[in-house]
Amino acid sequence: MIVKVVEYVDNVYRKEFNNILYTVTTNGSLLSSEKIDFMLSHNFSLLISLDGYKENHNRNRVYISGKGTYDDVIKKISILTAEYEKRRHDSNFEFVYQFALTYDNEISIEKLIQSAENDPELYSHYLRMSKVRGINTDYYNNQLPDLILGTQINKWINKYINKETKNKIAEILYRQYVTAIALNIQFEQNMSGGTCMPGDKIAVSTMGQFYICEKIDYQSPLGDVDNGINFSLQKKYFREYLDARKNHCCNCNITNICNQCFSVCSCGNNDFYINKEMCNALKENIASLFSIYYTARENGIDVI
Repeated sequence: MIVKVVEYVDNVYRKEFNNILYTVTTNGSLLSSEKIDFMLSHNFSLLISLDGYKENHNRNRVYISGKGTYDDVIKKISILTAEYEKRRHDSNFEFVYQFALTYDNEISIEKLIQSAENDPELYSHYLRMSKVRGINTDYYNNQLPDLILGTQINKWINKYINKETKNKIAEILYRQYVTAIALNIQFEQNMSGGTCMPGDKIAVSTMGQFYICEKIDYQSPLGDVDNGINFSLQKKYFREYLDARKNHCCNCNITNICNQCFSVCSCGNNDFYINKEMCNALKENIASLFSIYYTARENGIDVI
C-alpha cells in the first residue's frame, strides 16, 4: 500500500512539488532491508515506537504468540542505522528517524533514566513520550497510582533544571510537562483552547472514513474519501466544542493556557465535554509549573 501511495504521488504531484516528504509511524517489527531501502530512497521520515527499556516495551508490544518484540525491533533499528550511515553525507539525503515512547503508571522512570545512560546513542533519537490514555476505560484500575509516577517524574525534572543531569529522558520530561504548557500561553482571549479546527488534519480509517484525528478512536466521523469533508459536521463539532468551553471556561483565569482538544473532550457519541479531571489538574499544578519553568530559565536552561 505504501509503495502504491508513493507511486501515485510521484506520478500525479511530482511535477508541481519537488520536495515531497513522507512520514510513517511504525512499531518496527516488520521492517526489512528492502523496506528500509525503499524509504531511504523516497524521502521518508520514520517514527518508531520503542517503549524504552526491554521489560517495559515487552509488557504491551507483543506478537500474537505473546512473545515480546523488543529484541527484533532493536535488530531492525540496527539495519536502519547502518543503511542510514551509508547515505548520511549525501547533500540531497533528508531521511530522519526518531523514536516515540509510550508509557503508563507501571513504568520505572529510574530504569528508563538508567537505560538512557547506558545507551545514549539509541536514546538520542527519542522525540517524545506519550502516556496511555485512560479516558472512558478501566486501563489504570490495577496499576500504581498517578502520584508514584508523578514523584519520579518531578525528581528528574528538578535534576534537569538544576543542571544535575543532561539525560535525554529528563530533557523530554521537562519539555513535555513544563515548556509545552508554559509556552502555550495566548495573550489574547482564546476560546478555542489547545484544539485544532476539525479538518486541519484528517485520520482516515481502513474503510475510507475521515475522523478529526487519530486519537479519537473512530469517533465523530468527518466525511469519507468519496465525498470529502462534511462541512456541516465540521461546523457542528466546532460549535459544540466552543459551547462546552463557553459554559465551563468563561470565568477561568487560565483559559489562555489551556491545552484541551477534541481528542481529550470526545464523549464517544459525537458529543464533546470538558474533561474536568484534566482541567482541575492543570489548575492545581500551574503555579508550580511556572515556578519550575522560571527556575530553569534563571539557571540558563534554553527553551527547548
